[in-house]
Amino acid sequence: MDIETIKQDNKLIPYLICGYNGEKYITSYANKTLDQHLLFTSFIYQLLTFFSNGKNTITVYAHNFSSFDGVFFTNQLLEFGKVDPLLHEGKLITIKLNLNIKGYKNKTILFKDSYLLLPQTLRSLCEAFNLVDGKSHFPFNLNNILYKGVFPCYKYCLISFSMLPPN
Repeated sequence: MDIETIKQDNKLIPYLICGYNGEKYITSYANKTLDQHLLFTSFIYQLLTFFSNGKNTITVYAHNFSSFDGVFFTNQLLEFGKVDPLLHEGKLITIKLNLNIKGYKNKTILFKDSYLLLPQTLRSLCEAFNLVDGKSHFPFNLNNILYKGVFPCYKYCLISFSMLPPN
């Protein structure tokens, strides 16, 4: 899974959460007001669809979860059940969510950091595993008129804009 953020008033605000289990994608977009409750609730309920065949636990990985994505998740998960963070030397290793949602009681979601298993950038991991469609460059500061840096291919900009949620 991954969280994308925008900077608003010098604060990072999540606007997109997506996940992939090898077969199915899930995507949760924020609304115009960037309502975090709705964004995370939508993602969690979509994530529940990954429980299948009597599974009682699913594990969700995010690269750099302990230093980025996990920070956003911690408070948002409280309404879905018991949240049990596992810390090691002050670093968030895992968040264990014991669900308390009708139809999903006695089920658990484990959120973990893939960077702690594979301590390289996603781009270098794509190269190491010879992925054809590796991680490209994303110009995070492109909204700065003085931006200097790598630009993504124009076709990816068109795809990104076409995927924006209708508001």
